[in-house]
Amino acid sequence: PAPLPLSYLLGLTNIPVSTYLAATVIGAFPLLAFSVYLGCSLTEISEVVKGGGKPPWPLLAFGIIAGLLAMLVITTIARRKINETVKVDGTATSEADEKKS
Repeated sequence: PAPLPLSYLLGLTNIPVSTYLAATVIGAFPLLAFSVYLGCSLTEISEVVKGGGKPPWPLLAFGIIAGLLAMLVITTIARRKINETVKVDGTATSEADEKKS
């Protein structure tokens, strides 16, 4: 879902109400489903924290996938920044150096 001020601005667009509502429901569903699942599995999680039992597999899978996605996004952003900083001839520059020239 969009942050609150953005939601108000999107409400002023020419998007039909049915489309806006459908997109909002579809966009909010994954977080809602995960929150419900997490709330239902709190007793299992508390047992894991106390040292007994195994973590619920969907929660473990979500953690692994979220970690891999975060790593991919951070690596992509870092690689893009490095490529912007290094000139074609291989010499490194910074934004401060470019402003001085």
